[in-house]
Amino acid sequence: FLTAFYGIIDIEENTILCANAGHHPPLLISKSQKTVIPLPIKGKLLGLIPDLLYEEKQFSFSPEERLVLFTDGLTEHASPDKRIKYEETLFESDIKNSIDLNAQLASDFLINSARSYTKNETFEDDVTLLIVDRF
Repeated sequence: FLTAFYGIIDIEENTILCANAGHHPPLLISKSQKTVIPLPIKGKLLGLIPDLLYEEKQFSFSPEERLVLFTDGLTEHASPDKRIKYEETLFESDIKNSIDLNAQLASDFLINSARSYTKNETFEDDVTLLIVDRF
């Protein structure tokens, strides 16, 4: 089984059409309001149920907004003794704190925040982080 997400960004219509198969929902961030909104798009893992259909949803994705996609390897990162975990609430707070950074610097900031908070440089699970900015 595996997870997947796909999205088609239409810059003329200011939308994203997407489907989700087992990933955390992407986060939509308003740079001006500094809000973090999980997009309500869910789906089962690929390969779990034969011939399963996946729902596509369309959302507004306008200039001055940021889309953050990530795998759970980031938000489940833990200290070596497993007592401290970089949970989604911390991740969302750090997203707000990095809103004024460009996508590359924000990505670096979020990865380094997870490592610093847990005092663990090594991720045990795969980590994927994609930040898309609209200007």
